[in-house]
Amino acid sequence: MISGEITDISNKEQLSLVLRYVDPENLLVREDLMSFLECDTTRITGRGLSNKILGCLNDYELDITKQGGQAYDGAGNVAGSIKGTAGLINTKYPLAFYLHCASHSLNHAVVKFLQVTSVHIMMGVVDRVSAKFYRRVSFQYER
Repeated sequence: MISGEITDISNKEQLSLVLRYVDPENLLVREDLMSFLECDTTRITGRGLSNKILGCLNDYELDITKQGGQAYDGAGNVAGSIKGTAGLINTKYPLAFYLHCASHSLNHAVVKFLQVTSVHIMMGVVDRVSAKFYRRVSFQYER
């Protein structure tokens, strides 16, 4: 299970819930968005979020005892080993070990990286140069 919080355009806190699983028919790993759960801003605590997540999984009639893991962005309300969402779910379901979602770290690094003016300018130059090379190669193939 992978979950993350985001504020939508109407300024409401949303919790995305994605399940990663092995499809038993073709043995392929799949990731499916299960739901966006609206969160009351006064209940964005480890307990509130874990209740929201477990309630959603229960609504889909999924066997939570077979849950093999949980991934979040590392914020205290989700990552805490005692009062965080991860700790509370892991207490009830010991196979649901917590893993920090690496894509969140990469996203934060790229955002910070692109805030540096010289890097931003360099990326624009690289984009324009690569576009010229692409057009030149495309033109050669047309001949």
